[in-house]
Parts: sequence; C-alpha cells; structure tokens
Amino acid sequence: MTETVLSFDHVSKRFGSFEVLKDVTISLKKGECAALTGLNGSGKTTLLKLAAGLARVSSGEVRTPGGIRLGYIPESFPRPAVSARSLLRSFGRIQGMAPPALDERINKLLEAFNLQDDAGSPLNTYSKGMLQKVCVLQAFLGRADILLLDEPLSGQDAASQETFIRLTKSLLSSGTAVLLACHEKYLLSALADTVYEVGGGTLRAAAATPQNDEDLYVFDLPGEGSVIPKGFDDFLRVKQEGAQALIYCRHGKGNDMLRALLDAGWRLKEMRHEKNG
Repeated sequence: MTETVLSFDHVSKRFGSFEVLKDVTISLKKGECAALTGLNGSGKTTLLKLAAGLARVSSGEVRTPGGIRLGYIPESFPRPAVSARSLLRSFGRIQGMAPPALDERINKLLEAFNLQDDAGSPLNTYSKGMLQKVCVLQAFLGRADILLLDEPLSGQDAASQETFIRLTKSLLSSGTAVLLACHEKYLLSALADTVYEVGGGTLRAAAATPQNDEDLYVFDLPGEGSVIPKGFDDFLRVKQEGAQALIYCRHGKGNDMLRALLDAGWRLKEMRHEKNG
C-alpha cells in the first residue's frame, strides 16, 4: 500500500466568525499530485498554510509522518537586498546540503530557469516573473517528501513553465507528493491525479482537463520562409498569423517538437492549453 504522507482529518479553520474551511478530510500519498482550484479567497492558500504548519487549525487535525521534508512555494515571496545565489545558498545550508553539492544544484537550477546571468543581482531589482523563479528554485533545491505549491506559474514565461512541469513530473515519479493550488487547466492536466474545487468552505472532487485536449505553442517566426522541421507533421496543426506561428499538438506530445524548434532558433512566446472540441 502506498504510504500516506499528508492527511487532513475533519479540519476546519475560522478567522473570527468566518469559517473559511469546514470539516475538510483529504489525504495525499507518495508520488501523488492533488490540485486545488477555485476562486480567489476560497481557502486554497489557507489549506496550503495549514499543511505547511504556518497556520493552526480551528478544529480537526493535520497529520504527516515524522521526519517529513517540505518544499513550499508561497503565495508571495520577499524581495530582500541579497542576490538570488546568496539566498539559495542560505536555504540549502538550512536544509543541511553540503557546499559542493549545493552549488552544483543551484547552478543547474539557475541554468534551467535561465537565471544564471542575474544570479548575482539583488532580489529587490527583480521583476515579478524573475522573483517567482527564485521562489520555485528554493523549493526545488533539496529532495522534498511533500511539495506545497501556491500558484507556482504566476508571472513565469512559457519556457520556465515547461521546465517547471518537467521537473515536477520527475519529482512525482521519484515519490515526492505534491499539493498544488492553481488556475491553469493545462497544469492540472499535466500533473494532477486528483482535482478538488474549493468553495463555500468545502472541497468537491472535480475533473482534470481531458487528456485529448491540445497544447498550443505560439512562436515568433525566426525569419521569412521559416518551415517546421521534418518529422512532426503527423501530429501538428499549424496556423500562421503575421510573424507568429501557432502550433497545436496533442496534450503532452509537444516536448520533442518544442526542443527541435528551440534548437533551430525559434523563439517561444507563449504556451497554453486549449480544449479541442
């Protein structure tokens, strides 16, 4: 039987007379991703804070096994006047990571999210998207048993979104459990085993985006007369709008195409998930 690493047992949370969560009972197992959807203010962030131990329940109990390691991407991230590299080193040392391995891990993550050239700049000079990348990097530094992710793609560019999904899938396959709050349907479809809609203080099971939907990649054409590399036309549908190419493919089948086009000098402007019906 797969080990349960997080459970909410009849949990309620009140702020004064307002009950934001009412009698919530859910569990999360190793290698499982559960996603939370719903309107802003519905209680998604509160539930994640309860899971992280950053807020106390009003009644009920949140349980995790002893020695569980958490990674947490919060709703907002501070802007201290220190560099991204310095901050990441501090987080790594707190987690007990050895300096050589820590620096190697930081360098790989900075490169994966295209932050290596800005790693020495203070965070208070970063854009929202750059700051969100650092927030993601600190959660991915060590080997977490549970990842708690609050709108992790907020402000991130399309290439970083793709990298985030790839790394999260790898962690799930290695046994890390993920509790995710988000609005993006393509992210739910890519990662979630279970989806809950949060509203009125309760959690209701909802369907993830169907797997036969399409991913849309919007590219700036690298030059006049540009063509799609051979080998992908069996599952691609392409439209040209001015200096942009809109490339559709079956959900989850675009990684090879994306890699080939980027290697060929194409620039990805946007990636999103669309229903094909």
